[in-house]
Amino acid sequence: MQSLGFNVSNLSYAPERPKSLKFLKRIIKRVLATLGNEKYSKQIYEYDHNERNKFAWDRGQLAKLFDKRYISNMFFMTQKQALKKTSSYWNKYDYVVVGSDQVWHNWSETMKELEYFYLRFVDENKRVNYAPSFGVLEIAPEFIEVNKKFLNCFKKLSCREKDGCELIKNLTGREALHVLDPSMLLTPEDYMKIARKPNFEVPQHYALSYVLGGIIDTHKSLLENVQKNLPIIDIYNDFENLERYLTGPEEFVWLIAHADLILTDSFHGNAFSINFKKNFVSLICPNDKSHRIESLLSSFCLSNRIYNNDGKIPEGEIDYDSVYEKLNAMREISLNYLKDCLNV
Repeated sequence: MQSLGFNVSNLSYAPERPKSLKFLKRIIKRVLATLGNEKYSKQIYEYDHNERNKFAWDRGQLAKLFDKRYISNMFFMTQKQALKKTSSYWNKYDYVVVGSDQVWHNWSETMKELEYFYLRFVDENKRVNYAPSFGVLEIAPEFIEVNKKFLNCFKKLSCREKDGCELIKNLTGREALHVLDPSMLLTPEDYMKIARKPNFEVPQHYALSYVLGGIIDTHKSLLENVQKNLPIIDIYNDFENLERYLTGPEEFVWLIAHADLILTDSFHGNAFSINFKKNFVSLICPNDKSHRIESLLSSFCLSNRIYNNDGKIPEGEIDYDSVYEKLNAMREISLNYLKDCLNV
């Protein structure tokens, strides 16, 4: 949006603070654990001594540093704060844009959350959506009518997944444009401007493992076979080398860019692998979230990169000339949609 000539501020979701009673209960549990209560001591010990939890705060700080460096004019609002602001507050903005990863997923099943991410706090003529994702294949019956109502308050509709476009069609009867995830609007050249080599030692050739759902039994034979030819850098599940878990966004980009092979079950792990023209294996497990990655892969005729639990990397080289022909075509369609919404 900045490249289109806009001054951009970034509104970031802030969760509501815990209710005072819930917060008090949390404090009481911590005190009882400290005094030796076996039940609460066990709960707190298991959380505090989970290897990933020990470093989660530090990893979060890396993300915050990244925000300070690269995300302009960032400010935070809770659902209540945004909805309480008057129209005069929002008049300084020409548009408010919502989009990307599962923003139209009703996580806490509260109406305020839906109102927030459907931009109910600004006038309809300011509401723009770009590549929102539902993260589900169907809406709970009790929320169908409200989703339909909120969707119809947008002049134009888009979605990041094909299934989401079909969901919008079923809810509203309207066509939604299938567009790229925002991360894919930028090129590898754009990303390399902020890439940074990690502080830990990185071999010249390696496979990168970024598996958010944990290494399960069906993955182990694949990892063993990969490791015969390439050392594996695991940035999420290697508790013997926890400095690798402390990988910030800049280091993540660098590791993607220099990897010989990428193993991932993450939507953006798959997206960055495609953008950087990498050999990759998609370790998705069939569940209510896997359709997001299946939609991404099918858009580029890459469904054959899905791991079939045989311990082997999918055969054949990826034809990135063909993939990039599709990617560039979708970039043009996606940018034209955004320009149209913003009257550029």
